[in-house]
Amino acid sequence: MIHLLLLTSLLSPALALDEDDDEVEDTDDDTDDDTDDDTDDDTDDDTDDDSGDDSGDDSGDDSGDDSPRARGPRRQWESTPYVQPVAGGSLYSSGGETYTSLVLGAQGGLRYFEVKPDSPRLFGHARVRGEYLIGGADVRGLEIRVGNFIGPWYKLIGFQTGPDLFWSEYTWGPITLDGSLGLAWPVMGMIDLKVLSVYGGVQPAWFFNPDRPHPDWAEVDSFGFGHEFTYLAGASVQVPSAQVSVQWTRTITAYGEQTGIGLGLRLGR
Repeated sequence: MIHLLLLTSLLSPALALDEDDDEVEDTDDDTDDDTDDDTDDDTDDDTDDDSGDDSGDDSGDDSGDDSPRARGPRRQWESTPYVQPVAGGSLYSSGGETYTSLVLGAQGGLRYFEVKPDSPRLFGHARVRGEYLIGGADVRGLEIRVGNFIGPWYKLIGFQTGPDLFWSEYTWGPITLDGSLGLAWPVMGMIDLKVLSVYGGVQPAWFFNPDRPHPDWAEVDSFGFGHEFTYLAGASVQVPSAQVSVQWTRTITAYGEQTGIGLGLRLGR
């Protein structure tokens, strides 16, 4: 749900080359040479020749290796920060039982893209997200995520992937998913039609806690790998002075499937 037209502020200014600086360096070299030649006439020729040669060679080599022109032009980026609330619901089905919960949270971060006249260009999204699940006395959960996703964008179509570090723990009735750090790696494709944007993808995840159970994929009907596997899809609509988004997720865990519906609201264009 990346809307490229919403990215307006500056992330990192480009370091443009200044032709006048090159001219100043050349002038300095000429001045040094003339000074050394005049000094040579009044002092020992061998001493001045050696000094002039060493100084000229070192200066020329260092200037050539370290100059911005030798390193090439730097990329230009534009970005905008954001903060938005998150709300929705979650269902967990296991062994014929279904548990429901309300999901409340917030997320914030930075949306950024490469400034260049032609396509494709890079665009990305760095964010921090926190969610708390509230249900009955036997339903609760907490999830915190920190991720950064980047990929190419071509006209109306884009692709993003990247690491998403998380902490999660859940209790669904008699089922407890112990708290664990983990790493997810979403792979998403998206289409942006300015007023409406849609996306979809998959997200495998791995837990760092060896006690956190994970599925036996040989006994699971759906495709997946890793310690959890998520299918996700979403859409966002641009309305006057705001953007409204909705997301659907289906996560396959060791004990069953968790389905979530999330709503988001971001003020501003």
